[in-house]
Amino acid sequence: MRVAFPLVGLGVVVAVGVSACGGSGYQFVANEDLGVYAKLPDGWTIYDEADLFPDDTDQQLERRRASMWVRMFDASDDPTAEDPLLPGKGDPRGVVQAVRLTPEQREQVNLTSLRGLLDPTGDPVAIARQTPAIEVIVDEPSEFDGGYHGAHTVFAVTPEPGADPVLYDRTVLLDSTSTTMFLFQVACEEECFLDTHRDEIAEIVDSWTIQEGDT
Repeated sequence: MRVAFPLVGLGVVVAVGVSACGGSGYQFVANEDLGVYAKLPDGWTIYDEADLFPDDTDQQLERRRASMWVRMFDASDDPTAEDPLLPGKGDPRGVVQAVRLTPEQREQVNLTSLRGLLDPTGDPVAIARQTPAIEVIVDEPSEFDGGYHGAHTVFAVTPEPGADPVLYDRTVLLDSTSTTMFLFQVACEEECFLDTHRDEIAEIVDSWTIQEGDT
């Protein structure tokens, strides 16, 4: 069973900075306009919209950047820009994203649709009630200063019987006016998540921050 989660867009133009952390072994994904920051190990590859949508013309890419902000990261020695929500295998992959909700989405958003990235049928907590292929390990409220609120969910997906589970750590938040959704996610196979990259994953999840920007 492969559970797919939709990639969603941001309806504002924003500025992005990715900078090394002075030789400390870390780099930052940052969107200063939105106040989004995430710390990643120096050797991990970071992709922007141009990498994720290489077939776009310059005009299409400009329009996309005006409606979406997304940064994907891949820790493997053979990284790929394929599908930002695709989990890693032996190494973590993840995504940092912000989305300006439409009026219709604002009216319909609730905890279920938030955990499902605006698709209530993609909510891992709801899916876990229907199939043993998904196990929810953590499901808790998440709040950041400034009125940002939502859910932090850690869940395991077993793609098929006998396969190694894939673990996801997902935080999804709304701002205080429920106009912007923020996604932080990292995922990889069980050994990667619980053993070989456990400390790195814990550190980057702990680094995820939203400060009040100009949204």
